[in-house]
Amino acid sequence: MPSPFTLTSRTCLRSHSPFLPPCNLATIHLRRTNATLTTSLHSHLLTRSIPITYDYLNPTPSHLLNISLADIFTSDTSPTPTTSRPALPVPRLTSHSLLPPTHHLIYFPPAIPAASLLPDGTDPLQSPGPPFSRRMWAGGSLRVNPHRPLLLNGARAACVERIVDVTVKGNEGNEKVFVGIERRVGVVGEEEEEGEAEVLARFGLTKGNEGGEEGGGGERGREEEGGGGEWSIIERRNLVFMREAAPTQTISTTKHPEHQPQQQQKEEVTDRKTKILHPPTTTPDFEHTFTPTPRLLFRYSALTWNAHAIHLDPSYVRDVEGHRGLLVHGPLSFTLLVTNLRRHLATMQADNKSTAGQKKEEVEFVEYRNLAPLYTDEAMKLCGRKKEKGKWEVWVEGPDGGVKVRGVVRTRIVASDSEGMKSGYGDLAMMMGGG
Repeated sequence: MPSPFTLTSRTCLRSHSPFLPPCNLATIHLRRTNATLTTSLHSHLLTRSIPITYDYLNPTPSHLLNISLADIFTSDTSPTPTTSRPALPVPRLTSHSLLPPTHHLIYFPPAIPAASLLPDGTDPLQSPGPPFSRRMWAGGSLRVNPHRPLLLNGARAACVERIVDVTVKGNEGNEKVFVGIERRVGVVGEEEEEGEAEVLARFGLTKGNEGGEEGGGGERGREEEGGGGEWSIIERRNLVFMREAAPTQTISTTKHPEHQPQQQQKEEVTDRKTKILHPPTTTPDFEHTFTPTPRLLFRYSALTWNAHAIHLDPSYVRDVEGHRGLLVHGPLSFTLLVTNLRRHLATMQADNKSTAGQKKEEVEFVEYRNLAPLYTDEAMKLCGRKKEKGKWEVWVEGPDGGVKVRGVVRTRIVASDSEGMKSGYGDLAMMMGGG
């Protein structure tokens, strides 16, 4: 029996019929191949049960992330310690500080031993399996429940993760498997009798739908989904899995880009096409440029318990993945965009004397796509522009001026000290100087 992934030399009956339009056998077979693969992966992945992950909302991880990002948003570039930057202590559990948007990404790490990781250092929970052994972060979305904010008060919280859709795209032999994942996060009790079924019910799910597709579709649909339940955050992450790269698909990286002429950098691709994106058509209202370093990637990898070699191992990323340098984490780019917007919102609030200390604009929903890689030791520009009241466009430009990440943010106005919570921009205090 021929492999479903092998083109055949069959003749299309339409080519012999004057009543039927001619067909493209390759296109028909590709559709059948992708449909067959999608069906197989649907039955394999959508029924996969991923264990619930628990964590305690201690303020230390969030504080360490703020410290790691502080250098990015300050103008001080001195390699020696300085007293010009406020050295804030770790917030107390009794301070009722809010978990900043995107900081949930450094909580709920997968409890997987190193020996159980895949060869590239990723966890196997969402992987479709061989031959799709290479993983990239394609984008996602984040929805914050304004009625159930997460507080850094040491409370026990849970993350319910489920695979909600699987799509196969691309030509035969070069297919890409897109896996859509939903993660619901919220506070749970300490009681031992609160088992899996109780946690699922608390987050508006049942044992029958913790995996598989949920109603609603499209980008706007994801913004409004969630239904009932006591969840605080619903995150959507889109991962793409690719076949193992062939030797002829690598990018020439005999020299670091900074040692090559700029024109040569743009033409260094051999057999694999690189997506070149045009500069944005609009001018940003605010922007911030910095250069990510390997130390930043190491710290973010440590905070997220992420051993993916594309962020840590230069030889792996060059010889196996075919990139010219270490890749910036997709969720780190997401975090930087949101942090830069919140920094801008904090500045606007400080400049507005009539609302200072009373009201603030905070992130409620974000959707973003990673369009092209970002590398260490290459400048990246964080940009933002107000589209309308409560809606912002954000993006990242690479050193060539092309858009590498693009997103849309919706915000809401909240009271700075509502319900006794410390909900100001205090987490940005280390990042408000310079830039």
